[in-house]
Amino acid sequence: MRFHTLVPCLLVALAFTGCDRLLSPEGRIERAQSAFEAGRDADAMADVKAALEREPGNVEGRVLLARLSLRLGDVPTARKELDRAVEAGAPREAVRDTDRAILLAQERYTEALDAADSDSGSDPQRLLDRAAALMGLGRRDAAREAIDAALQTAPQDREARLADARWLWASGRMSEATAALDRLLEAEPDFALAGLYRGRYALSLGDAARAREAFEIARRQGQRQLSQPEQFGVLVGLVESALA
Repeated sequence: MRFHTLVPCLLVALAFTGCDRLLSPEGRIERAQSAFEAGRDADAMADVKAALEREPGNVEGRVLLARLSLRLGDVPTARKELDRAVEAGAPREAVRDTDRAILLAQERYTEALDAADSDSGSDPQRLLDRAAALMGLGRRDAAREAIDAALQTAPQDREARLADARWLWASGRMSEATAALDRLLEAEPDFALAGLYRGRYALSLGDAARAREAFEIARRQGQRQLSQPEQFGVLVGLVESALA
C-alpha cells in the first residue's frame, strides 16, 4: 500500500479507536445491550465488562452481565452479578425475572416458587416461572393451573404455548404435545426453543426427518434466542438425527 493511502487509513483507525476509548460507561452498556439482543455475546461481554471496570456500581450493567452469564451457561456468575446489582441498589422490578430464571437454572425450585408467589398480578412470565418451579417440585396439576392462567392472560404468548406443549409431553400425552408444537411453529416459524423441543420429541419418537427439520429451525435462530447449552443441544440433535 502506498504511503499516501496508508496514512489516511491509519488516521481513520486511530480515530475509531480513540472514540471507542472515550465512550461512556452508559454508551458501552447501551451498545452491549444491542449486541446481547442480536446474539453477539462476545461483543456484549467486552463492552459490559469495560463499562463495569470504569463504573463498578452501574446497576444496569450488573443486571446485563447477569443475564449474559446465564445465557452463556455460567449460572454461578449470573447469581453473583445479580446479587451485586441488588447491593448496588437495583430496584426489584429490574431483577425479579432474572432472579427467578437463575433460581430455576440452579434447580432451587422452592425458592423460585416463593419468588414467583411474592409478586402479584397476571404477568405471563411470572406464571410460567411458577409453573416451571411447580414442575420441578413434581406438582404437575398445580403447574397446569399456572400454565392455564398464563394462557388465559395471553392466549397467543409463544412461551405460554411452549409451556403447554412441554406439560403435555411430560404428562405422557405425546401426540397432543407434538401437535401443539407444530401449531406453534406454524404461527411462530422463527421460535428457536420450540424448534429445539420439537426436534427432541421427534427424535424420541423415531422421526429423524422431522427432527432434522425442527433442529434446523432452532439452529438458524439459535444465536439470538438460545443459551449456549441450548445451542449445543441443537448441534447434538442435528448429529443424532443425521445418524438415526
